[in-house]
Amino acid sequence: MQQPSETDHSDSRQRPGLYPTLDEQMFLAEDSNSPVETELESSMDISDDFTFNLTPVSSSYESAEEYTTSDESDENGDFDEVLSGDSDTSNDSDDITSTTGQNDLKTDLKDLINNYYVRHNFCDRLLKVLIAHGHVDLPRTTRGLLGTVRHVPLEERSDMEYYYNGVSDQIKANLLRYPHALIQATESVDFSLNTDGIPLTKSSRLCSWPVLGGLYVPNYTTCVFPVALTCGHTKPTNLDFLNDTIDDLEKVLKDGVTIGAKTMKVNLRCILADSPAKVMNGNNYL
Repeated sequence: MQQPSETDHSDSRQRPGLYPTLDEQMFLAEDSNSPVETELESSMDISDDFTFNLTPVSSSYESAEEYTTSDESDENGDFDEVLSGDSDTSNDSDDITSTTGQNDLKTDLKDLINNYYVRHNFCDRLLKVLIAHGHVDLPRTTRGLLGTVRHVPLEERSDMEYYYNGVSDQIKANLLRYPHALIQATESVDFSLNTDGIPLTKSSRLCSWPVLGGLYVPNYTTCVFPVALTCGHTKPTNLDFLNDTIDDLEKVLKDGVTIGAKTMKVNLRCILADSPAKVMNGNNYL
């Protein structure tokens, strides 16, 4: 097949829809009256008045401080309100200051960690930063700050390891988590109780039968806490692990709980258990 010569471009002008080769582009550039070039110019529609504004920013603005838009100034205004305490977001910080203003730094840090569930690895790093900036009296780890108990006294109940927190103590501790005004305005609280078996591992028969309590306060999330904790390789052989809970609960239901100068009545709302747990507890033991 005969190959077209490099200077023969008559065939390329008759191929609509195909891009010209490099040699054809050079030929078209020399031929100013080429219909292909005229078509390209008309399709691009470039205006002679189109110019780029390459004026440096420094020539239009004397300093970087003047280079702000109206949106940025509004944002800065909002930020100034936060710093000055005029916005609504300052109420949370005021509440924190009012409730912990009389405490030292250790107590405030402990409250923040417990109330906001801060990760311990972050707290360890934060303590190092605070110590480096002069707070040398702070402990170096979160466990030292929180005073985490390392040794827990355990008893033997129902052939299981047993630890008792107490119904009365746990109700008082968890009521303090609610707003002070709510506690003062509340005359009674509803208390729920639950016990059931929980497997701890898949590779062994290790399980736990915790006794859980719950405080129900209207318009607030139910607060669940452990009353008694057990751990063993078998189910409880008897119901002795419930004795402390029943004795403490009877006293609380009769006398209520006292927080400061206020005594609140405690009502037993319900006892939650599935059918196997009811059989284990003797149906009417509680």
